[in-house]
Parts: sequence; C-alpha cells; structure tokens
Amino acid sequence: MGLANPLASPYAGVAGAYGGEGIGDVAVAGEMPVAGTTMVAGQVPILGAVRFAGDLPAGGVVSIAGSCGCGAAGPILY
Repeated sequence: MGLANPLASPYAGVAGAYGGEGIGDVAVAGEMPVAGTTMVAGQVPILGAVRFAGDLPAGGVVSIAGSCGCGAAGPILY
C-alpha cells in the first residue's frame, strides 16, 4: 500500500483521501518558539493527535492542496 492509497481512509467512497499511512509518536517537551514563515514542501506523512495545555496564541494562513498518485482527473474533496 502506497501513500496515496484511498482504502486507507475511513471515508473511502465518500470523499477523497489526502493520503498517508503509518503509526508513530511525535513528542515536543519544553519550549518550541517559532517565528517568521514556515514552509513545508513535499510529502509529510504524519497522522496523530496534538494536545496543548495552557494558552496557545496563533495566527496565520494555512493552505492545503494535493492530488492522488492514480492520475484521476476528477475533483478532490477534503
């Protein structure tokens, strides 16, 4: 099964899957200051949960665009 496997989504047949599969933990302890612009290009296969305690001031814009690797020309629903 590849990253663009539509069967990996619990919404298969209802909406297009963005892709990605795997199991893992990402942990950040302490301070993680981020300032400026953060850009991510390519594939980022991360699924999981994020938990925060306390105030989390944030602002900005997020854009997500993608397509499957199967070459389908139809619209993608997220």
